[in-house]
Amino acid sequence: MSILDALLEKKPSIRTSSSTALVLLLISLSISQNLYYENVYGDSSPSYPISIKDFTLKYEYGPTFGKIVAGKPLVVSTILQNDFNIQANATYFIEVLDKKGLVESLQSKVVDISNRAPFEILVSWTPNVLGSHTITGFIWLMNNNNTAIALAPKTSIDVDVQQESTVKTYTLCADRCDYSDFQKAIDRLHKLENRILVEDGNYELFRPIRVWSHTNLEFSANAKITYLGPENTTVFYGNQVSDIEIVNAQITAIARSGMKAFSFTSSTGINISGGQVTLIKGEESAGLYCRDCKNVAIVGLRISNASRLVDIGTISQTNDNKSSAIWILNGNYESSSIEGIKVNYSNDVHIIGNRVSNTSDNAIDIGHNSHSIVMNNRVENGGVPHGSGIHTDSSIRADIFGNVLKVTGGQGITVYRASEINIINNTITNAGSVGVAIISADEPSSNINVRYNYIIDSFDSWIYVSANQKNIELSDNIFH
Repeated sequence: MSILDALLEKKPSIRTSSSTALVLLLISLSISQNLYYENVYGDSSPSYPISIKDFTLKYEYGPTFGKIVAGKPLVVSTILQNDFNIQANATYFIEVLDKKGLVESLQSKVVDISNRAPFEILVSWTPNVLGSHTITGFIWLMNNNNTAIALAPKTSIDVDVQQESTVKTYTLCADRCDYSDFQKAIDRLHKLENRILVEDGNYELFRPIRVWSHTNLEFSANAKITYLGPENTTVFYGNQVSDIEIVNAQITAIARSGMKAFSFTSSTGINISGGQVTLIKGEESAGLYCRDCKNVAIVGLRISNASRLVDIGTISQTNDNKSSAIWILNGNYESSSIEGIKVNYSNDVHIIGNRVSNTSDNAIDIGHNSHSIVMNNRVENGGVPHGSGIHTDSSIRADIFGNVLKVTGGQGITVYRASEINIINNTITNAGSVGVAIISADEPSSNINVRYNYIIDSFDSWIYVSANQKNIELSDNIFH
């Protein structure tokens, strides 16, 4: 009996039927007949050949964090992994139900599931009806008996579609604008209905700027800040704030040591997109610093020259659920005296599509996190002279795939006293030590999968596994 035939006895199935009273008609681009979804499970915890790594809603520039606006296109992102190496095309459905349970949208996409590594499926949806909705994704495959079987569990998100609010724009510049002082503008305009537009010009700041909840600050293309205030401070900072939007900020603070461009504590809804930050290394300097923050999105930001380029974690330095939903997307991070992107003690972490280079310690550090996705990043000269390209100290449930690591001071990828780590389809070139290290004997790691990686010219072993590690799978890796 094939794997798919065996799955039929356990999985939800779609069967042809003449009745339309109790079932939902699905029209598949890859199936020539009408099929009906029947919610039948053979047992309470079936084993599927494809696992769902992530199911999220995003706008073009980053995550939604639950804020869904009518008329604004969304992307439903699903990251899947083919655990059984099935070679086939399948059909992926995205179904949107309104609050009455009626189908508002149903889309299907034929996908090749033969990919050895985790892969992402993107389906667009533009919400037009206000109110609550349920978005569900599911993937099916036809067997030889013309019965469709589920390859992965259904995954759903409940959202509330709201009308986009009207925003009034106030200008800030040196002369003939609504405001000329950053702090005064933020103090008076930090409301959801207001936006501050910083017009082109060079702005010298001599003191830190405090942001309040609902601050919306956007910089024109040629608006630039030079910070000349006290050292060991922050250009923009907030404590116990929410709903912060900072767009295209260009900040230079090279005359003072220990500077942070952005610093937030005990805050939620921090969105920083675009822009460029240039600091100097030393002390506790950081482009972005967050402690006990939730719903943080850093998208398309460029940071250079700091002790740590990104530094996110908890005040307690334990995973106490106070730092979560962290997204670092499509940025450029260059030249640090310690780590490049450091997100520790956090839950639900996404580090995707970034370029990280010239870090003295770990280029990407996800220590003590729970559920991290580190995907499609490019690391060059990471952890030189000491450190790793990607380090997972005490992490639980991390998926590390599609990354390209070129020249590291120590290991390319280090798994240290971690568990449930998948290292799949990465390219590691010229690691200064071992390509992938799974350690240590005294504090072993467990449930580690290292598959389909391409490891070239490591100084030491391609893969090293120390004694006492538990449940380690090494397969289909290529070495040169």
